[in-house]
Amino acid sequence: MHIDLLITNGTILPFPGQDLLITPGFVAVSGTTICQIGPMATCPATTGVTVINAEGQLVMPGLINGHCHAPMTLFRGLADDLDLLTWLQAHIFPAEARQVNPEMVYWCSKLAAAEMLLSGTTTVADGYVLEDEVARACAETGIRCIAAQAVIDFPAPGVSDPAGNIDVAARFLEHWQGRDPLITPAVFAHSAYTCSNTTLHRAKELTRQRQAPFFIHAAETRDEISHIGEPLAATPI
Repeated sequence: MHIDLLITNGTILPFPGQDLLITPGFVAVSGTTICQIGPMATCPATTGVTVINAEGQLVMPGLINGHCHAPMTLFRGLADDLDLLTWLQAHIFPAEARQVNPEMVYWCSKLAAAEMLLSGTTTVADGYVLEDEVARACAETGIRCIAAQAVIDFPAPGVSDPAGNIDVAARFLEHWQGRDPLITPAVFAHSAYTCSNTTLHRAKELTRQRQAPFFIHAAETRDEISHIGEPLAATPI
């Protein structure tokens, strides 16, 4: 197999969770596929190939960020050390209403993607409003993203009438499904205390129909159940 990239002399962790290190070792890449891993004694001899000397470095699969709101890099450090609902209702939701627009979402997502890639994070699960711009920023940056359009039962940037929140999410799925190999579109119902039971059912049914991932905040605080308008059981889950 033709080799395009050769990483040499590194400490290779090929399988996370397994007690196996190859040191010193190499990783050979053909196109976008890892085609060979092994000790340096078996490293193929190649010419005209890009070589990265990873001596003293750990070579491992990319990290995964399982919960992210990339555009909120703008609000980093805003109103820390508060209970969740005070933080959201008195600070974050008002700030988002004032500041969030497509340009902000795009550039703040690019910043978040750059920070993640520099940390070794290669995949992110993200949920926010105006998620088209998050998906665009991640695709351009080269990070793999499960991008989820937010659904919430009050006016939000990009969805001035919450009655249309499921329709906006449906259009997002239609636009991004199969469009870019780095982007997997999803739906993010914010929570059971900001979405009615009807909205939650509609959002979940949409993801079932379109075979898309479904995101939700759940059981974030001890007293969350008391903030749910029509609880169906004793706990949020």
